[in-house]
Amino acid sequence: MAHTDHPLYVENEGCVKPQAVLPLPPAHGFPIPVRLVMEDEPKFDPSVHLNLSMPEYVVTFPDMVKVKAAPPVTSNKGSSFAYSGPFQLLSEEGLEVVRSIVKREEHRATTTSRGSRRALRGLYYSSPFIRDLQTCPQLLDMFQECSGEKLLPHFCFSNSPQVNLSIPGATGPVDIWHNDSIAYAGVV
Repeated sequence: MAHTDHPLYVENEGCVKPQAVLPLPPAHGFPIPVRLVMEDEPKFDPSVHLNLSMPEYVVTFPDMVKVKAAPPVTSNKGSSFAYSGPFQLLSEEGLEVVRSIVKREEHRATTTSRGSRRALRGLYYSSPFIRDLQTCPQLLDMFQECSGEKLLPHFCFSNSPQVNLSIPGATGPVDIWHNDSIAYAGVV
C-alpha cells in the first residue's frame, strides 16, 4: 500500500493548511551560532544576488518524460516532478557572497561516514544571507513553477542547507548514492 492510500491521507484529501517557516531557536545554549546580523556579509537582495532562469525542461514520473514544468498538484498523490535540467540560480555577486560565507564557516565542517567529504551544516542559523536566500519568495515561486507545488525549506534547519566540502587528496566520490528522507533535494 502506498502511503497516500493510508486513511489519514484519504480522509484528508484536499485539506491544505499553508504553514510559515519556523522561527529561529533561542540563541543561548544552542550548539550552532544563531546570528541575526553579520557585519561581514551583505543583506540578501534578490535583485542583486539572484540570476534566476527556468530550466529548459523538467522530467516527470512515472514515464520520465521531459516537459516544460510539472503539472500543478491537485491530489494527495504529490508532484510528478522527478528532476530538472540545469538552471542559473545565483548572480556572480551572489556566488561570491556564498563562497565567502562557506569559507568563514568551514571550520565547523565535520567528516562524515559516507563519501570523501566534510559536511558543513547549520548555515541557516549562522548566516542571515543564507537564511534569506532560502526563504526568498522569488526563488520559492520558481521552485513551485518547476515542481507543481508550493515548497518551503526543510524544517530541519541544521541540515538546510548542507555544503559538501571535498577533502584534498581524498579518492572516491564526494558522496555515494543514497535515498534522502525528504521529497526534494537541490544541488548547487
